Amino acid sequence: MRFLAARALPVLLCLLPAACVTNPVTGHKQFMLVSEAEELRMGNEALPSIVSSYEHEYQDPELKRYLGTIVLRLHAVSHRANLPVDFRVLDTSLPNAFAIPGHVFVTRGLLVLLQNEGQFAAVMGHEMGHVAARHSAVGATRNMVAGLGMGLLGEALGRDLAGGAVLGFKLFSLHYGRSQEYQADKLGAYYAWRAGWDPQCAVEVQEILLRLGGSDPGLLSTLFSTHPPGKDRIRKLRKEIPTFGLTKADIQGDGRFAARWNRHLASLKRNHRIYRKYYDPARKLLSRGKTGRALSLLEQGIRLAPGLAPLHRLAGDALTALKRNSQAASAYRAAVRLDPKYVQPLFGLGRLAFRERAYSRAENFFRRCLAKFPGYTAAAYGLGLSLHRQGKWKAAVRPLVQAAKGGAGAPCLAVLGDCMDKLGRYDKALKLYKVVAEYAKKKPAAAKDPDVKRALERIPALEKLVPKPKKKPKKR
Repeated sequence: MRFLAARALPVLLCLLPAACVTNPVTGHKQFMLVSEAEELRMGNEALPSIVSSYEHEYQDPELKRYLGTIVLRLHAVSHRANLPVDFRVLDTSLPNAFAIPGHVFVTRGLLVLLQNEGQFAAVMGHEMGHVAARHSAVGATRNMVAGLGMGLLGEALGRDLAGGAVLGFKLFSLHYGRSQEYQADKLGAYYAWRAGWDPQCAVEVQEILLRLGGSDPGLLSTLFSTHPPGKDRIRKLRKEIPTFGLTKADIQGDGRFAARWNRHLASLKRNHRIYRKYYDPARKLLSRGKTGRALSLLEQGIRLAPGLAPLHRLAGDALTALKRNSQAASAYRAAVRLDPKYVQPLFGLGRLAFRERAYSRAENFFRRCLAKFPGYTAAAYGLGLSLHRQGKWKAAVRPLVQAAKGGAGAPCLAVLGDCMDKLGRYDKALKLYKVVAEYAKKKPAAAKDPDVKRALERIPALEKLVPKPKKKPKKR
């Protein structure tokens, strides 16, 4: 019955005007629980997490202006040109491109694979096509219906239907179905053509990725946050492009502008080689515990390219691991000077201050992290710990709760319990300590943490203070 109810939900809700909307690309009516305003809100909320998950935004204002102008031209001819759009280059060697409502992204690793403006336009047009066709909102609606069934209907009727999107950006899906990929391929070529580039460049992009897949199949799993490209996509594009009604007058110049592209990308390509030779292998070495070798590579990279903030940040991590605290702090500060919005080196400075028991200074750094990335679990935990160590029990509760929800684990729950204990909320403290005790049983290593130890030792005393709940009489 629950399955049937969930299947019936779209039909029932489509009887309401707010739930059935016209798709801007197809012109067809479509069941949708997520409004345009909710799409944009969730996109804006997800932005800090996305940038931070890729660690860093590539710093080159001139390059961003050049590429951003191309994106704006594509956006102007798209089916949702009314939406705001923001463009960012993410500083990672992994090739990827994707879009969420209000924001478009490409990585340094993908830019170096492209050979001209037309190819870049096709890639960006593809990702913007997903937003134009509301593919992520369709995924969110599907997840909401499948996960909540008729319960959502009862909730929705009592409030704005679009409010269902408060479940968060996790309901959006950036992993699209085959038909959605084909549609985005066509839209990418179409937008490129409408903006003056040769739509055949969309075919060239798929050919590049197909060749790349032959040399490194594993790499393709990261591309476009979607399915790997294939020969069937190339065939479909070649069939679709002639239907646009293309004429030579529609294409500006040669439709590719390779020379202009290479001129603007020259600096990024040089930096990419530095990253590939020094940063990427150093990161792998650090993960394997080969800290000295990693630091040596990073120092070489910094001598060649002192303006790359991630090299300084990773050097700070290596120096922290080697307990060379003052040098680590210098490296982190260098990264922040190069990019004041860079969250990870700020976190590193907070961690160092905490290690030195300079809790007020640590608090300041962790607050700066959270101001830039509100969902940063580690920074929330660091802030909660710093406040706790200063005896600011009440102020520590909120960041510790955030960290616990983010999966910070038993030590976080133990400190949160201690705050409740100090505030005289013994029942809540006891509940938290018992959760910590269960966690410690499953993972004995956790019991060695000093905060966890104190929590476990405190349980017997609190059990005497907190009255046991009265048993409800059995119904006759």
